[in-house]
Amino acid sequence: EEGLLPDVRCRGVTHLHFLGTNNIAAKILDPVFVGYAEAVGFSEERHALVKCTEKLRPEEPLGILINNQVKKGAGNKARDILRAAILEPMETPAGTLRELAPNNAGLLHRHGSMCEFYLGVADLPRLCTAVMENAHGLHGRYPAVDLASGRMLPAPEHPIEPNGTHLVHWLGDLVE
Repeated sequence: EEGLLPDVRCRGVTHLHFLGTNNIAAKILDPVFVGYAEAVGFSEERHALVKCTEKLRPEEPLGILINNQVKKGAGNKARDILRAAILEPMETPAGTLRELAPNNAGLLHRHGSMCEFYLGVADLPRLCTAVMENAHGLHGRYPAVDLASGRMLPAPEHPIEPNGTHLVHWLGDLVE
């Protein structure tokens, strides 16, 4: 019982508002978002809320909020449920981003994550454990060190194949 969580609890904090670093225009504790989150409340099924905006073009660099079908329970009691998930742009197949909604209603996957989350402190240990267990491997071109000379080598130029994998954890995994 050391660290941030006990400190937050003893101060009477019941909810946290997280902002991703890739949303520099975000309002800290946006009163509309926080008010909406408090109005809809939290439950066993709703542990976190994510702020979204409509994607107008598939190439917009926003993760998309989707319904992910998962199995819950075991044996005869197993059932399919829909759970929210955020797919980041580099994890989403290009065709998925371009799918259109019926009746020309724009993009099918148009709920773009603004990387803003509101969640209850009581759910924080479980949610953080889930995020830490779900690392994402981003393949890319990264600088490296030549072990023979000790020199820093720049990242390879495009179109060279990726030379490494960067493991990251995403706040978007909080909504799963």
